[in-house]
Amino acid sequence: MTANHYEVDLEYHLEHASTIAPIPAAPPFPILSDTPSVHPDSCLALSVPLLNHLRSLLSQEPDLVLSIGSGTGLLEYFLLNHASASPQKLNILGVEVYPSPNIYLPPPHNLTVIGTWSLHPLAGKAKAWLFVYPKQVTLVERYLKVFGADSAEMVVWIGPRSDWDDYKHCFDEDQGRFYYEVEVRGADEVGGSAWELIAVARKADLRTDDPN
Repeated sequence: MTANHYEVDLEYHLEHASTIAPIPAAPPFPILSDTPSVHPDSCLALSVPLLNHLRSLLSQEPDLVLSIGSGTGLLEYFLLNHASASPQKLNILGVEVYPSPNIYLPPPHNLTVIGTWSLHPLAGKAKAWLFVYPKQVTLVERYLKVFGADSAEMVVWIGPRSDWDDYKHCFDEDQGRFYYEVEVRGADEVGGSAWELIAVARKADLRTDDPN
């Protein structure tokens, strides 16, 4: 596989990411309810109230949302297509390691990187990042270090309560010109499961005492 296989036309994806294409040979979609339920194709327990909450958090079109480590794409598909009170759709792209396990997200919403260490350049264009059950603390750290200063007004982390202690320092460290205000709540407060947490890190400018 050549390096050119992984080159991305950023303008193409920014222009076409909001177009929903048919998904060939997609498996049956689970039917969600008001009660969180676990599905084989999603680490995160899903429910209608949880999807409504996530949609209310994430930026609306035309702002770009990047879901880093999107797996099968089931959550992202629901975020793209879930009917809610908002008339706007999310402009969301999923990123996975090639060959991608994606089976739900249509092109051009499904992006790949060459390895688990790789960063996708569209992170530098995204208004919000979504990490759901991330596997590497260092990957979150690297995205923040490389792209955080110029993008990602919001970072949403979702995972097991037991994992958050490993990740919270990523948002406590000195980021230079800005810092993150982090709100942490149990997913069960917004329609999710009791064993999961949702951390929302919002970028804030550093304030100085210099009157000039």
